[in-house]
Amino acid sequence: MTEFEIKTHFERRLTELGLSFTQTGIGHYILINDCNTQQTHIQFIVSEHVKETNSISINGNVIQLIGHFKLEHIKDLANIDFYIMAFHNPDDQNLDYIVIPTNELQRRIKSVNPSQSYKKTLELIFWIMPDGSLYETNGISPEGEWYFISKGINGRMADKTDWCYTLFLNNWQQLI
Repeated sequence: MTEFEIKTHFERRLTELGLSFTQTGIGHYILINDCNTQQTHIQFIVSEHVKETNSISINGNVIQLIGHFKLEHIKDLANIDFYIMAFHNPDDQNLDYIVIPTNELQRRIKSVNPSQSYKKTLELIFWIMPDGSLYETNGISPEGEWYFISKGINGRMADKTDWCYTLFLNNWQQLI
């Protein structure tokens, strides 16, 4: 699927949600909810292509899909209300989206990887697991992967931490 096709799918999804939009720059949209005329500024980003999902996990975790995103420093985009990041799954041609408020994304980046918050370009790597869980894994060590991401008897240690983004996976209701 090309970036144009992904963008078209994204825009169709916005229309299905009853949102009107204007594109004001590369990946920058202003959304207007047809019910209340409130404007929401969105930064839309498509994942870079990641070839091998199985070779990424050092501990043998099965990963359904990997998203690799590069974005401008969040402080430089203060007028953005939400980031929407799109993953393309080449196996089944489906698209998954992370829909997250900018202030929450900024808080999580500072919490999990403070050194990232000072860089001009932020790099985020997300893993979607076969059970539908979503984790930010940029810079995770083999020990961290084993401890936090591997699913043990009581589940994953990353659940309910700032590494877990499952709540934001395909959660379009935040925009309405």
